[in-house]
Amino acid sequence: GVMCLVLINDCNIASASACGSIKIWEINTGVCSRTMTGHSGGVSCLVLINDCKIASGSYDKSIKIWDINTGICLRTMTGHSDDVYSIGKLNENRIISGSFDKSIKIWSLDSGECKKTIKTEYQVRSLSI
Repeated sequence: GVMCLVLINDCNIASASACGSIKIWEINTGVCSRTMTGHSGGVSCLVLINDCKIASGSYDKSIKIWDINTGICLRTMTGHSDDVYSIGKLNENRIISGSFDKSIKIWSLDSGECKKTIKTEYQVRSLSI
């Protein structure tokens, strides 16, 4: 099933799937123009970083940065010990992720490093930025 959608621009959306793929869809035609694979678990969340990149969070405990135009995975970020269930963009250089491991992590897009971990009492299912 489809886990989430993100609007890329006026012509395209991206969908995240429980089977582990991300698809880019042309809104006007309904045609899938690209399929991106690389996660070993379902993709639970997506966030648009800029016109050319999206980030995905997965049940495989990782976050991947993708080039929308080529479908190439540019970076994989690991550090969560359970499913990544939510993701958000803080600014041009940082994203934030929430996980079932009861943590929120802030990541550098430049280096791919986790810059801060906030421990919570409960699983983090959603973030609002």
